[in-house]
Amino acid sequence: MKKHISCCIALMLTSVASLAADWDAYPVPASAGAGKVWQLQPQSDEFNYNFSATPSAATFGGKWTNFYHNSWEGPGPTKWRRENVAVSGGQLQIKATRLAGETKTYDVDLNLDGVNEQFTSPATRAGCITSTTRVKYPVFVEARVKIANAVMASDVWLLSPDDTEEIDILEAYGGKAARNDWFARHLHLSHHLFIRNPFTDYQPRDASTWYAGQGTNYWTDNWVNIGVYWASPTRLEYYVNGQLVKVMDKLNTVNGIDGIDPWNITGGKGITKEMDIIINMEDQNWNAAQGRQPTDAEITNVNNHTFKVDWIRVYKPVASATSSAPASSSSSSSAASNNAQLIDFANYYDTGKSTAPVAGDNYIGFNKSGGGNINYNTVGDWGDYLITLPTDGKYKFEIITASPMATDGIGAKLSIDGIYVGTINVGSTGGWEVYSTFSLANNLPIGAGTHTLRIESVGSSAWQWNGDQIRVTRVGNL
Repeated sequence: MKKHISCCIALMLTSVASLAADWDAYPVPASAGAGKVWQLQPQSDEFNYNFSATPSAATFGGKWTNFYHNSWEGPGPTKWRRENVAVSGGQLQIKATRLAGETKTYDVDLNLDGVNEQFTSPATRAGCITSTTRVKYPVFVEARVKIANAVMASDVWLLSPDDTEEIDILEAYGGKAARNDWFARHLHLSHHLFIRNPFTDYQPRDASTWYAGQGTNYWTDNWVNIGVYWASPTRLEYYVNGQLVKVMDKLNTVNGIDGIDPWNITGGKGITKEMDIIINMEDQNWNAAQGRQPTDAEITNVNNHTFKVDWIRVYKPVASATSSAPASSSSSSSAASNNAQLIDFANYYDTGKSTAPVAGDNYIGFNKSGGGNINYNTVGDWGDYLITLPTDGKYKFEIITASPMATDGIGAKLSIDGIYVGTINVGSTGGWEVYSTFSLANNLPIGAGTHTLRIESVGSSAWQWNGDQIRVTRVGNL
């Protein structure tokens, strides 16, 4: 029996060692800067789970909601619908459909002269998702996508909560219909700034905002990696398949090429506001008004009208010597050492509870108490953390905790990528603010890459321990 259990544990740890993030084969193409490395952010998602389409409001993957970031139903003929969003087969799937006889009336300024014309077109139902947390410069956001073979737009973009600052990472009209041929061979790389009242907007319109790069090929034919490094309020770097293809690094127009904000929409500040990540399809007003919306016959092809996303990853540049969280394993990062990675307990990207609430505990999951710590931790509370290991190896896992509770009643259950790997026996320290270090008994063989570490409070005691830090240290080779 002991031999059988040991074999099971060995097989389980081998599975953990073989796991790596889907994006590990693609180095971060942007430079983090001198003395810095890329730190993976919790908005990153491999979509390696299932989420069934539903007409109800839902949060999935712990990172996304199945609609736009406010109640607006979409531009032009678009009607965003929650049921047009799903995750399956390791991919986010955003679909476009049409309900017979359903129309939508909208305005569009086709001549860009400030005069709107009114159109009525068949309504296009489409999926849209929004991140539950926001990003802000400096930040690198990149997605691996299969652009829909549809004349409507497949989009990955960033938008401020007040709808005044926008960065378009991807805007592509992939349909290979003759009326859309030029657009199908180009990607739109741009940004958009707004004053909402009275309405004024600026968007670059020079030739550099349209990128071909594929020669005679269509963008919908292959998977594409596309990202933006929002380096500062006045610098945007656009990357396609790992290559830098466009840079905007001035506030105003330079040498005839549009800049970040030559119309002074932002009052000289540039692009500064934190932003939601939005992924969607949309049937835009100008495109539809010019006869380039899907026909009823075209939209019945579900595969052509499904925008697929394999993964999206988000990184911030951090100082290599002082980072309190793991860095990217990409070649653009500095070489990692065997030094311990310290992660604040409050730096979870998701938290919850696996058991019934405990009397007197008003917090579901780990509660951030300031200084990077957590408190009000009761049995069944858990937190999820991203750890990025630079190399294969054996790793030591430690937690720094404080608790006056009896030693035999408190503990921390560890799982990596959904696989249980062991429980740390947490001891009493004599007080809620008296911290000590406790270790997992066995060092774990784990493969390089980004992993999800879940720590869950377990034991007979209802009240558990306060958490300060998690320490992960490479201690040897596999």
